[in-house]
Amino acid sequence: MMIKLNPKIKSCLHYDPPIEVTRHFEDVDTDANAETQIEQLAWIPALLVSRFLGQFPFLQSEADELFSIGICKVVMIVAERKHTGNKIGAVVNVQCRRAMEDHANSLNSIVAVGTTTRYINLGKGVETPSHKRLDSESPKLVTHDDHTELYIRDAARALDIDIETMTLRDRRKLKEALQ
Repeated sequence: MMIKLNPKIKSCLHYDPPIEVTRHFEDVDTDANAETQIEQLAWIPALLVSRFLGQFPFLQSEADELFSIGICKVVMIVAERKHTGNKIGAVVNVQCRRAMEDHANSLNSIVAVGTTTRYINLGKGVETPSHKRLDSESPKLVTHDDHTELYIRDAARALDIDIETMTLRDRRKLKEALQ
């Protein structure tokens, strides 16, 4: 399952961030020091976390981690000093959301391929690595995130076995080679 925040769903769950956060709806004072700018923008990651929890309640245990990822993005954007006061909030919102999505998508993935990377790869026609378990009862392959597929394909190539037209004898030979 790919986690991508749906902008049309406005539901939120209550989230208490580990630091005190106050909402600041006016333009950010980009001439102020970095600490003031961060305080004015810190409410955006907190709101994003509560929206993530509203859409994906199973992320409750990762809420503080998502918030810290958002705060890191805020600090990086403020340090760049590239955006004006009326645009910096939108930039923070988009970049924090993407970073949080990438983290949430990498939770159950050994490969740790985030949403943005998957979409970029899909556009290029690149297949992201996945695990395909060879089932002895059926020739059907089951897909999970892992590097195992790469090991199986390498072993099959070394044994001159075609995975697409593999016989039961080839499977046994491949299984013995991998053990």
